[in-house]
Amino acid sequence: MTEEKQDIRSDFYAGNTKDIQFTIVDGGNAPFNLASCEINYALFDDDYNIMFRKSSSNGSGEIEITHEDGGVCLVHCISTDTEHLQGQYRHQLQLVDSNGYTEIVSTGTVLIHPAMAKRSRKLSRHSFLEGTLT
Repeated sequence: MTEEKQDIRSDFYAGNTKDIQFTIVDGGNAPFNLASCEINYALFDDDYNIMFRKSSSNGSGEIEITHEDGGVCLVHCISTDTEHLQGQYRHQLQLVDSNGYTEIVSTGTVLIHPAMAKRSRKLSRHSFLEGTLT
């Protein structure tokens, strides 16, 4: 059931908000019913250091099951997840079914492009000048 080489090579920039959609199928390519399932997502580097994790079980909406019967879920990446990342990473999607059976259902690489345009913040603080004005 594991879909390997599910690579994201374009349209992923550091600090951007991104939704990654996965369609999970059973061994016969039929959509997997995600009712009562937990879904976990992780992005990590080549040394297996975890950059960030997401889970459908914590109730924060990090992973949304959009179509239970169709096996479709969305992983919501927010800007703070990737704002300091650039380069190639690995990602993995794990499914824990209602019986507690755990399986990695998708793996691949993610290429995060650097963001060249940064939004500047306006800071207000007092400036003190030294010297004399002429």
